[in-house]
Amino acid sequence: MPSMDYYPQSISCYFKIPQWIDSFPPEYKRLRLFVGKRYGNTTLYLSLLLICLIPFYNFIKWKLIVKEKPLSQVISSTDRPLSHKFLVHSSTLKVILFWGLFSLILNLIDTYSDLMFITKRLGRVATASMPGLLFLTLRPSPLPNTLYLALLPVHKWLSRIVVLESILHTGLYLYYYYRSGTIFKIFKPANLYGFLALFAFVVIGVTSLSRVRRSMFKVFYFSHYVLTWVSVIALYYHARPGIPLYTILNIGVLLLQVLYRILLTSKTKITTIQVSPTLTLVEFPKSSLRKKPVLPAAHIRINNKNGILKDLFYQIVPLAHPYTIASLPNEEIVKLIIRGGKFPLLNNREYYVSGVFEPNYNFIKQESFLNRFKRVRQSPAERLFDTSFPISRNIDAERVLIVVGGSGISFGIPLLRELSYNGVSARLIWVCKDIKDLNLLNHFRGIQDIECYITSDANEDDIVIDYYEDGKTENDVFKINRYGSTDPSTSEHEDEDEIDFTASYKVPIKPYSAKNSSKENPDLTMASFAGISTELTTKYKHDKYDASNCEYIVSRSKKPDSNPVSKKPSSISEDIDFESFKNIKVPKSISIYYGRPNLNSSHYNWCLESQCLGPTVNIDGEVGCCRDSDQHHVDRSKIWVVAAGPRGLVEHAQQWALDGGLQCHTESFAV
Repeated sequence: MPSMDYYPQSISCYFKIPQWIDSFPPEYKRLRLFVGKRYGNTTLYLSLLLICLIPFYNFIKWKLIVKEKPLSQVISSTDRPLSHKFLVHSSTLKVILFWGLFSLILNLIDTYSDLMFITKRLGRVATASMPGLLFLTLRPSPLPNTLYLALLPVHKWLSRIVVLESILHTGLYLYYYYRSGTIFKIFKPANLYGFLALFAFVVIGVTSLSRVRRSMFKVFYFSHYVLTWVSVIALYYHARPGIPLYTILNIGVLLLQVLYRILLTSKTKITTIQVSPTLTLVEFPKSSLRKKPVLPAAHIRINNKNGILKDLFYQIVPLAHPYTIASLPNEEIVKLIIRGGKFPLLNNREYYVSGVFEPNYNFIKQESFLNRFKRVRQSPAERLFDTSFPISRNIDAERVLIVVGGSGISFGIPLLRELSYNGVSARLIWVCKDIKDLNLLNHFRGIQDIECYITSDANEDDIVIDYYEDGKTENDVFKINRYGSTDPSTSEHEDEDEIDFTASYKVPIKPYSAKNSSKENPDLTMASFAGISTELTTKYKHDKYDASNCEYIVSRSKKPDSNPVSKKPSSISEDIDFESFKNIKVPKSISIYYGRPNLNSSHYNWCLESQCLGPTVNIDGEVGCCRDSDQHHVDRSKIWVVAAGPRGLVEHAQQWALDGGLQCHTESFAV
């Protein structure tokens, strides 16, 4: 029997099956409390340290663990479908394994084969993990170069480990009370608080499951925030020995989040422009934002303006709707692209806007704080003669393929514009359901190299597409800022002068196969890299219609029946004039396809800026891919595939990038 003098458990003791020890001296009970408190503090400090090291880990992974495989190895490795899911979900598996092993070690070390040691340790480790768990939810994340959304997988799986530890802790204690005939102890006030904390944990855990979360999002959101406060307070009264430090940290993080949210929230009046039956362009002045955007595709959160008490409640439970900023950081008007839904965004109404929350790109370096400070301190006269362009950036990328779906175009447009200005070759693939959504592109200038894929049935009536020369440069666009309206160049009278009438004539469009249509979220398909030159080209069956040979479209497809108009207040007006969206106006550089995009050899060749000429023989007589030769070296660490939108589309694009040995940045618009 160990004495009060603490000493580490022997290695042989770890191989013994833990048992209940019913008879022990008072010193042994004090040893339990001492060791439990010791490893509780160890859990607290280690978990916070490891969380703070996440940016360093990402830096090491990005800078030092990047290995380039020859293209021939990349191609041959893509015929193993089981490896695809592992590659896409490898980061999640790493999170589960790392934090699972972390918790397992802290729960079993120095327990002396005593089940009561393990029972108490489970509760202590779970309680000590709470400050780190709440720290991961801070918006924005205080960690450098880390987007708070990137920390959500760690938060999700660490919280599930905490819930599991709490259930085991309670279950083992109940069994101990039962076998020792002291079941009445569960009615002690401290233990009742423990049951309350367990109830909060279980409800949070169940509602966070993907199916429950998506079907009852408001229940998940409200329970998440309210029951977090309940669990923090209940644990303070339940834990023995007391946990004043843990409670101070927990409440401090929660209050800091509320305070920061209040400081970052302001009121603004919005203007809405209906660009299609399903998409609305929302505008409001950038001056109304408490924090101004720095990088493209930052996002904000919008909530209704209510009474004082309800507004205060929503600061504690921030049920706000996130939207990506589609305009550039230097433009004076903030533009959002909204898909119709139950959340009302009505014209000329005031709303609360929180933000901005900056994205994190590994290939875009932010302007230094000193330069931003100098720019803010400039007088109007100095700004007039300042020749530095406001979105000039240091971009560590040579080529970027952007794949977005649905309203994810709000992420793709600003990124495409900034990359293009900074001399980076960029190409945007937009997957959308309704061809009328293309009207959106008329509200942005300086966009080129966009492929639009229409996945749902077209209207059975005639659709007229007017292509115009988008001669505006980015410098011209930045001088045009008119709140509450489109750019002057897109006004009703001036638009007619921009249409290219010289190359317009009618071409009938054949209805595409039902196999290519989609009534769910837009998705994409991929071709294997095997047979990279000829086989994939024949499989690429989407008919292409670009500005040089098509203006007028006749479709015999059925009228779309997805996206019904909600009878509740919505950003989409109830009385939509579908006739007004039949005339679609897009820049001449836009290409339109029917069906889903098939990421294949043509896209891969564009990324590598090469065409495969077949196998080559080197001086040693070895046969290999022409792109592995010394004459054509491609630094694939500088070639990026960026994907945003529905989860399926994002995962497929990520899989395609990993299969090709390319870098990948993803943002999933999924609940």
